[in-house]
Amino acid sequence: MRAVALLVLITLSGCGLFGDRETRSVDVQAQQISDPAQTDLRAIIPVITSARLDSVRGGYVLHASGVAPTQGYFLVEFIPENFERPVNATLIYQLRALPPLTPAGTGPESARTVTAARKIGLDQLSGVSRILVRGTQNQIEVRPR
Repeated sequence: MRAVALLVLITLSGCGLFGDRETRSVDVQAQQISDPAQTDLRAIIPVITSARLDSVRGGYVLHASGVAPTQGYFLVEFIPENFERPVNATLIYQLRALPPLTPAGTGPESARTVTAARKIGLDQLSGVSRILVRGTQNQIEVRPR
């Protein structure tokens, strides 16, 4: 009988039922507080040159292009502001990318242009009348139909 009780305690302790409940609570709270737009280490692309929405099943695909300061920017992605919740019926995304690992030349605009795409579901668009794609120097607005 003691062996069964010991086995149950060992099994349950591995599930986290004893001891570290406070630690898990703090971790969950920290994850909920971090706004991706505030914590992402990628650079915001300065100039947004185009943005469009393409209708797809279950939502839209947001496409945008921008011009980076130099050649070689990579891992381009939309980073939502305000936890991807609408503010005044507007979803806001920053176009961000990692700078090159080694210094790169400026080059022509065509060599510095970066592009990203992201699906936005119809459930995310409830109550949204426009979407903004932001750079540091400008922003472009698109509207779902």
